[in-house]
Amino acid sequence: MTLKNKNSNVPFRIPHFTVQLMVLALASPLLMACAGCGLVTGRDTGTKPGAGSASTLTAASWNVQALFDGIEDGTEYDDYGVSSGWSDEKYRVRLERIGEVVALMTPGGPDLLALQEIENGRVLEGLAKGTLRKYGYGYTAKAALPGAALGIVLLSRFPLSRIKAHQASVRGGETPRPILEARVETAAGPVLVFVCHWKSKLGDAEQTEAVRTASAGVLARRIAELAQEDPAIDIVVLGDLNENWDEFERQGSMLPTALLPDNPRAAFVTGVADSADSYAGNLLVLSPEIPPLAACFPGAVALHSPWPNSPWPGSYAYRGAWETIDHVLLNPALFDSKGWEYDAFAVLDSPILVDENGYPRTYNARTGSGYSDHLPVVVELRRAE
Repeated sequence: MTLKNKNSNVPFRIPHFTVQLMVLALASPLLMACAGCGLVTGRDTGTKPGAGSASTLTAASWNVQALFDGIEDGTEYDDYGVSSGWSDEKYRVRLERIGEVVALMTPGGPDLLALQEIENGRVLEGLAKGTLRKYGYGYTAKAALPGAALGIVLLSRFPLSRIKAHQASVRGGETPRPILEARVETAAGPVLVFVCHWKSKLGDAEQTEAVRTASAGVLARRIAELAQEDPAIDIVVLGDLNENWDEFERQGSMLPTALLPDNPRAAFVTGVADSADSYAGNLLVLSPEIPPLAACFPGAVALHSPWPNSPWPGSYAYRGAWETIDHVLLNPALFDSKGWEYDAFAVLDSPILVDENGYPRTYNARTGSGYSDHLPVVVELRRAE
C-alpha cells in the first residue's frame, strides 16, 4: 500500500565555531562494534531480512521518548530509576507499544526505521530480535556519546555499510549529539541515510541555536563531500532536529537559524549575500522546491522538506502549539528520475497516538500511560522507471 498525502536591519554574521568532524568507520563485513570508541556500532542481527518491495522503499523516523531498559546503569533520567517505580515490566510493555506503532506506519512495517532516544544496545536488540523481529530488520546501527543516557539507532531490512558517526564540538557550548551515517545497499542502488537528534531548545536560546547550527554545518559539509564523490547518490536525512522547517520566520527573521529558507532576507541576515568570506559551505538550506534549490546561498547544501506542502500541522506540540521538528530531508538526486525517487510523506497521527485534542499522547513513566511526545514521520521512495 502506497503512502498518500492528506489533502533589525543590521546583518547578523554567523558566529565562528570550533568544529571538529569526527568520522569513525566500520569496515568489518559483520559490522561489529568499533573497538574502544564507544560512539558508533553496527551489526548483523541474525534475523532473516524481509523481502521488501522491488518498487518502493519506505523509511520512518520516530523520537520514542526516553526508551530505557529495566536495568539501572546510573545514567537514567530520574523517572526511570528503580526507586521511582521503573521496572523491567514497564520496559517490556513499552517495547510492545512500539511494535504496535511500527505496524501502523506502513503495511509490513517500514524498510528503514530511525529511532531517537534509545538507551543502549540491549534496547536495540530487544527491538530487532524481539518486538520487531517479524519485520526482518537484519541490520542495525547505533550512535551515542560515551556515558550519554540515550542514543540514536537505525534498523534496516537491507545491508548497511560504511557506518560512521559525525560529531561537532562548539566552543563555549555543549557537545552536540552525534550524527549517524549509514549506506543502505538496495537493488536499485545505494541510499545514504543520516539519523539525527539535535540539541533541544532547553536552556539559553542563543547557545542552543549555536549548537544546532554547528550540527547543521557538519551535516552540510558531509553531504557536500558525498555529492562531490557521486552527484547521483540518493541521500535521506531522518530525525528530530529540534528545529521547525520555518524556524527562521518563527524567530522573527532577525537571526540565523540552523535550518534556513532560501530567501534574500535569510541571506542578508547570515551575511552571505554581501560577504567575501562566505559561510555558505556550512549552511543547510531547506527548500519546498522540487528539486531543492539554494539560489540565495550559492555553495550551500539545499535539501527538500515536505513540511511546507504538508497538510499536517506538526509532529510535536509545545504548550498547545504544533511544531515541525521531526524531519525527512531529501537531496536533489531523489528528484533526478534515476535510482530512487521521492514519492510521499506522512505523519502518523493514528488514534492510539493522540489524545482527545489531537496532540501526541506523551509517555508517563510513573503511570505507564501514553506512547511518546512525538508522532512518527514516514517517507516513501519509489524506484525510477
